[in-house]
Amino acid sequence: MAKGNEANEVTERLARTTCDSYQAFVNHAVGLQESNVRYAQGLVEDSIRGLRRQSEKNLEMAHELFERVEEHGDAVQRLAEESVDAYVNLLYLPFSYYTEGLKAANQTPHWVGFPATQDAQEISYPSLLRSRRQGYHQGRHDA
Repeated sequence: MAKGNEANEVTERLARTTCDSYQAFVNHAVGLQESNVRYAQGLVEDSIRGLRRQSEKNLEMAHELFERVEEHGDAVQRLAEESVDAYVNLLYLPFSYYTEGLKAANQTPHWVGFPATQDAQEISYPSLLRSRRQGYHQGRHDA
């Protein structure tokens, strides 16, 4: 029976070492699986952080672009207003010379053809147009 006990012990040792080997294999496989899960989680979290940073940068860029568009719009509006003012001044330039001439004529004797009683402050482009229209309409009625 000693041989039977020895055989049992060898079989038991073989079963134990086999079981230990499988246990080590399973522990190693579980460790690898946990490592893979941590790696995958890290990849996903890093990707999420990267996407979050990218979207924040895109939002900042969009705000900056909108600010620049507003500044550009303001500059274009100021340029347009100044251009219109310059053209209006250019169009009224001959009339301002005419008004200055009338003011100077107001200070000259009335025999030059301008009434000496009209105040120089009243002489303006609209008043000149009114007097021209009145003279034109009177001329048509007289005819």
